[in-house]
Amino acid sequence: MKPFASNVTGTVRPFSSARSSHELAEKLKLREASMESMAPLPLMFANSILELGYDLDLNYQVVYASKLLPYDLQERMCRNKADSEESSKWRGWLIKSAELDPEAVDIVLKGEARYSLQPDAKTLVRSMRDELKPWQKVLGDRAKRSASTILGIALSIYGLPKGSGQFVKDAWNRQSWRWSEHL
Repeated sequence: MKPFASNVTGTVRPFSSARSSHELAEKLKLREASMESMAPLPLMFANSILELGYDLDLNYQVVYASKLLPYDLQERMCRNKADSEESSKWRGWLIKSAELDPEAVDIVLKGEARYSLQPDAKTLVRSMRDELKPWQKVLGDRAKRSASTILGIALSIYGLPKGSGQFVKDAWNRQSWRWSEHL
C-alpha cells in the first residue's frame, strides 16, 4: 500500500501523483527559490524565545538535571517529602560533577515547574505573528497548529548547557545574509 498525501484542495491521493514543489509554488504564488529565503522555523522560534527574555541555557540545564536525578527522589520532592540532607547531597553533586548552574539545580530540587522557564507556544506565535506570515502562506494553519512541536524542536536543537544565546545569534546572522539575497 502506498503512503498518501493530501493536496491543497483537501482530496487524498498517493504520493506518486502528488504535485511537484514547482507546481505548488505557482499555486501559492511564490516566486522561485522563495523557500530558500525563509528562515527555518526552529531557528525563528529560538530567536524569538531569546527576544522574549528567556534563557535557553537555564532551560537546558534544568531538563538535564531532572534527568540525572533518581525518579524516587523526584517523586518525594514533588510531595515535599525529600530529606533536606539528601537534597543538599544531590545539589552538591549536580553542581560539582555535572557542572550545572546552581540556579538550575535549585529549580529542580525545589520541584518548581520547568515550563515556567520557556514561553508557551501560543504566546510565542503571538509574539512572532509578522515573522510567520511567509510560512503561513506555505503551510496555512499548520504553522500555528504545529507551534508546540516546533517549540520543542527549537529547544532541543538550540538549547545548550552554555552559550545557547550566542549559538542562536550566530546561526541567525549566518542565515540572514542568505535571506537578504532573495528579498
